[in-house]
Amino acid sequence: MKLDRIATLKLSLIAIASVVAIEVVGGLASNSLALLADSAHAAFDTSTTLMLLLTTIWSTKPPDLNHTYGHGKLESLGGFAAGI
Repeated sequence: MKLDRIATLKLSLIAIASVVAIEVVGGLASNSLALLADSAHAAFDTSTTLMLLLTTIWSTKPPDLNHTYGHGKLESLGGFAAGI
């Protein structure tokens, strides 16, 4: 189940990063401050999606001596941090 979320987050990260690249190129080519500002906004979305992807991947780690219940809560903490 988490593997589906990881695949979805990877696809989302690629899509958002593509939007950033296209908007930066378009904004510079057309000298559009609006496109450049929107690309900055999309860049923040990219960093948030990357954070969610990493915390979801880390949450799949099995339990160890220091984390006897596993790492599943990392995904919730990542979602909380992304919301902030």
